Amino acid sequence: MRNLKDILGKELYIEVKEKLGDKKIIISDENYIPRSRLNQVINEKNIFRKDLEALNTRLKDIKAEMKIKDQYIKGLEDSKNKLVKESSRIKDICLTNAIKLEALKMNAKNIHVTSTLIDKTKLNILEDGTVKGLEEQLGELKKSQREMFGEDILISLMNIQALAGNLIQRKLMENL
Repeated sequence: MRNLKDILGKELYIEVKEKLGDKKIIISDENYIPRSRLNQVINEKNIFRKDLEALNTRLKDIKAEMKIKDQYIKGLEDSKNKLVKESSRIKDICLTNAIKLEALKMNAKNIHVTSTLIDKTKLNILEDGTVKGLEEQLGELKKSQREMFGEDILISLMNIQALAGNLIQRKLMENL
């Protein structure tokens, strides 16, 4: 960069310097940036840097929160899966017990075998605890597989009582 003294000459340079006093003259050659603009850019850079640091800190916090939330979600999903499995198991137990009880009421000779012949997918447990479709399936099974069912115990007892009564009457008649 050329000196101001070389550009103006010695005499003019001295005059300008006397008039300016302590002030300085800067010759711009397109690379010159005023100090005020430089300070402004530096301040903006520092503000951006602080904002970036704050954003990075917030991002780390969010990642940590997301990791915790993901763990909670996984735990909830695991709990839901366990609940579905347990609910299904309990429903199956309830249906099996209801089938065996109803088979017992219908005088099934072997309630375990009878219960395996019932299609559980066609049964529904109602809110009052009854099982919809069970009596129909057992009724059809009783009609088609009579050998699997016995007589009603009360009817059998009444038949036995009637036979015993007849025998007693015959004996009495023979003794007369």
